[in-house]
Amino acid sequence: MSRGLRTSSVVAFCIALLCSPAWSQRSTTTDLRPCFSEILQDKNVSFSNMTFKLAMLSEWSYQTYESLKTRGELEAVIEDIPVGASYDQATVAVKKMFEKHSVNIDQSSMQASWNTRLDPAAKEILLECIRKTTFNRLGLTTDYRIIDEKKVVLYLHWSWIDSSRLKVKTVSIHNATVDGDHPDSLLPPVAYTLGLITPSLDSEAIIDLTRKDPNDDIDIVIETSPDVKAAAINIPKLAKNVQCDTSYPTVDETGAAQTYTFGPFDTSEKRFEKQDLGNAHHTWQISQSLDAVPNAANDKDASLTSVTCSLYGTLRGWMDLDCGGPGTAQCSGLGTNSRTATCSGWWQNTGRQIIMTVQWNRSKTSCSEVDWPKSK
Repeated sequence: MSRGLRTSSVVAFCIALLCSPAWSQRSTTTDLRPCFSEILQDKNVSFSNMTFKLAMLSEWSYQTYESLKTRGELEAVIEDIPVGASYDQATVAVKKMFEKHSVNIDQSSMQASWNTRLDPAAKEILLECIRKTTFNRLGLTTDYRIIDEKKVVLYLHWSWIDSSRLKVKTVSIHNATVDGDHPDSLLPPVAYTLGLITPSLDSEAIIDLTRKDPNDDIDIVIETSPDVKAAAINIPKLAKNVQCDTSYPTVDETGAAQTYTFGPFDTSEKRFEKQDLGNAHHTWQISQSLDAVPNAANDKDASLTSVTCSLYGTLRGWMDLDCGGPGTAQCSGLGTNSRTATCSGWWQNTGRQIIMTVQWNRSKTSCSEVDWPKSK
């Protein structure tokens, strides 16, 4: 699911002894998963912010599961997860969590990972990790991370064999503004008595951008002194806004109720005995799960909407259903809003049978792609 840190332009200078004395350019992609692992292992990181939780979970893997389990944070980070959940159970809970918040996991991985900025400890871990993995080469490096449909963080990093500074002039910014009091310039202009001079970069700058139209690219043109032949910075438009809706219909595609009948069961079978009351009186209980229903077994979100217990066959005397009075042939059993149906009762003579008829809903998720709203 990882998208990594997008590197839009890397401009490097070859040392004269190794190659021709000219500026060169290359593009790379940095994998952030090792950085996320470091964040998950740091006990100073807080998971109180929902957006931050989703960002961390967008890189979901067995390693993520183990890190959260070791920290004792599984239940704190993942909603509605069973206590002591296995990796498979946790994976199902993560999927439901993203559906609940209408977030596409792949899209979140690309756009939301930099919400680590919401936690100071996580921000410092990730920045240090990026410095080690990305900013370890000579020249001007530009990287960006998309936070959401509006916010983007742009990184400029200048590294050279001496402490020389790089002057950076912003020629144009298409479809975005720079946060702060210099919306049209990546770096703040420096004021002197003789007017404004081009701001310079001595190591790195972290620049917050606000995108005007999420459905369009951000294009930035800069000039530098000395001239490092810096390429235009392109930050692509967002993937379509994926909106998902999960419903729980009680009918199938044909409109018929989703119904299944268990049985018949002989209530006098030993496996169903609940208690021997003496004097040939016995109580019984029969339970059946949706896991045994072909059309519902793999739909772990499905739950029962009705349970009906019915006497079956010609021998109906000397037995009662708990859900109804003496002589009742049919009544409602237990188990609605769960996955297990239960019928129980009493018998005195053997050979009495029942059937269990259940109906259930079936989770159905539909997603559509729509344009993102433009900034006002």
